[in-house]
Amino acid sequence: MSLNIEAFVNSDDVFIAWRSPKPIADCVGFELRRKRNGKLEVVRNRISFSSGEPDPTAPESSATSPLRRFTWTDHECNTGDKVSYQVVPAIEPPDGGDAVANEAQASKFSTELELSGEVDNTFECYFNRGLVISQFMSRRLKGDFQHQIPKSFQTGAE
Repeated sequence: MSLNIEAFVNSDDVFIAWRSPKPIADCVGFELRRKRNGKLEVVRNRISFSSGEPDPTAPESSATSPLRRFTWTDHECNTGDKVSYQVVPAIEPPDGGDAVANEAQASKFSTELELSGEVDNTFECYFNRGLVISQFMSRRLKGDFQHQIPKSFQTGAE
């Protein structure tokens, strides 16, 4: 039994989804591998639970901190990159040690796709990632937003 995997791209992100035809015994998550421009890489897990709490500022390899879901959005790719993905179940051994990738159940690599905003010969689409700058500014201001907001926008201001 192997997993099925598909990837979908836009101009700067890749959405990857996979499924299994039946439950995988002792599976604790998945290692996600990426071929980017011909180079094999292991995707980093932004929501790792190794330290007890997820810390998106310190991503870990999905080889040591398996993804605990059946979808992933890869934000580490850039316009023009050519990518394909493979997912491998991480199986917890009977002794309870570190999970091990089960190569026998690995998916094939997904179809190679190129990140591009091109929809057709006459139309291109790119996305404004306002959320990213919002997170940056929130960290930069350290939670003190009041002095940065014009009085006319503050609650109760005339």
